[in-house]
Amino acid sequence: MNTLVDHLFRHEAGKMVSVLTRAFGTDNIDIAEDVVQDALLQAAQLWPVKGVPDNPSAWLYRAARNKAIDVLRRNSKSVRFTPPEEISLPDQAASLQ
Repeated sequence: MNTLVDHLFRHEAGKMVSVLTRAFGTDNIDIAEDVVQDALLQAAQLWPVKGVPDNPSAWLYRAARNKAIDVLRRNSKSVRFTPPEEISLPDQAASLQ
């Protein structure tokens, strides 16, 4: 089983990263690389238990694509709050006099 995943890693991982980068943009190449590795790890864990799918390459592409979509959705929904810079106000005591 691991030999199949190793084979797919050597022959498909680069292509998968390329396809995902083309689909989601070069700004997301790190995400593409991460989800491809996650998909391969998931295959190594699931396939011995559930069996190898009919088209292992297609399964990996679909799994990586779905993971990328999940990551991008999660990133777009996360609130990036940056506290406003302190605003320098005139001294109120001086203005009241």
